[in-house]
Amino acid sequence: MSESFKTLTVGSEQFERTMGAIGRFSRRPRLAMRDMAAVLEDETEANLAAEGRPKWTALSEATKFKRIGGSKGYKKSGDLTKRSQRVLEEMKMLQDSGLLAGSVHSRYGDDYSVVGAARPYARIQQLGGKAGKGRKVTIPARPYLPFTADFKLQPEAEKALLKTGMDHLRQSAE
Repeated sequence: MSESFKTLTVGSEQFERTMGAIGRFSRRPRLAMRDMAAVLEDETEANLAAEGRPKWTALSEATKFKRIGGSKGYKKSGDLTKRSQRVLEEMKMLQDSGLLAGSVHSRYGDDYSVVGAARPYARIQQLGGKAGKGRKVTIPARPYLPFTADFKLQPEAEKALLKTGMDHLRQSAE
């Protein structure tokens, strides 16, 4: 990340004031952590809107069939009903009811920012795994939170968090 910094020649008083502000920031960066928590939520929303960054594995045919209403989604001729066609065209992954997206929340403190979701199925959607009766269905990982299935921060989230941290550090030095 290339940033341009101003070079200033300062007197002792201004230098001490600037270093004091940076010191206060480093001892209690709560406002930066608050803004970083908001970044994590924003990145989560961006993942849901884009249906993955990178793109998630497509929904299974069984899931699509269930969402269009099963066999009721078809005419006697075997063609999809108009309603089912519309549902299929507008279908979003991980957003059937909006409960998962609505349960995303963040917390922060003096030395942490976290994001999570409060639905029973949130973990398996993020990390993937076996589900259903007898654990016979494999759910692919669809990382909607801004970290990968192996717990690495997504590049977009990392960049946004670094920018937020640098902005706060720069502001504390002014």
